[in-house]
Amino acid sequence: MNIQLKLAIIFLFLCVVPSVAQSVALKEKPQNFQPNVEAVACFIRHEDKILLLHRQDAKPQGSLWAAPGGKIEKTESPLQAARRETFEETGLQLQKNELSFVGKYYIKNEQSSCILHVFEAHSQQKPVDIKLSIKEHKGFTWVTPEEALSMNLLPDEDILIKDVYPN
Repeated sequence: MNIQLKLAIIFLFLCVVPSVAQSVALKEKPQNFQPNVEAVACFIRHEDKILLLHRQDAKPQGSLWAAPGGKIEKTESPLQAARRETFEETGLQLQKNELSFVGKYYIKNEQSSCILHVFEAHSQQKPVDIKLSIKEHKGFTWVTPEEALSMNLLPDEDILIKDVYPN
C-alpha cells in the first residue's frame, strides 16, 4: 500500500470513527478506581441561566464550554477550591454560605481518572462584572441549562448539567 493511501485511510478513520477516548462520569465509585487528580466544578446560577466559560484554544480541551472549576490543591478542601477557582477564572468572590454541594463524580477516560466535586451557587443579582482569566478562557455566556446542552461542552459536562438541573 502506498503512503498516500495509508494517509487517506488514517485521515478517514480520524474524521469518521468516533473517539474511543470517551470519558464516563459516575456517581458511584467504580471498583479499582485510582484517581490521579481531584477537581471541582462550580455552576453559578442567576434566575434560569447558568454561567459557562469558553476555554482558550491552546488549553487542554480547548475551545470547549464548561462551568468554572479546576484542580484541588493539596492544602485545600473542595469548598475552598471551588471558591478559589471561581475567583481566579471569573473574578467572582463567593462566600461559603453561597455554595451548595451537589455531589461527587468519578470520571474516567483513557488518559486519567478524576474525582470531581460539584457545587452550585445562586446569585440574586446577575454578576455582570465577570473578569476572565485570559490565559484560560476567551469568553463567557449566561444560558439556560437546556441551551447549554446544545453547546460544545467539555466531556461529561452535559451529564453534570442534567444532574444539577433536571427538568
